[in-house]
Amino acid sequence: MELMVALALAGVLVSLSLGAYGKGLRDYAYALSSHSLMFDAKVREMQKSIRELRGCPDANRL
Repeated sequence: MELMVALALAGVLVSLSLGAYGKGLRDYAYALSSHSLMFDAKVREMQKSIRELRGCPDANRL
């Protein structure tokens, strides 16, 4: 009987920890993608300003 209670308790703890791990993984993926989008926008903005400084005729193309 004690073994069944211990296994049930272990199962509950494992299921809770897997849920928390999944949520943390989703939050990490969201933060990584939003950072990547922000980084790409900054790179495009810097490329455009460099082209404008150099006097490229198609500086507004980006």
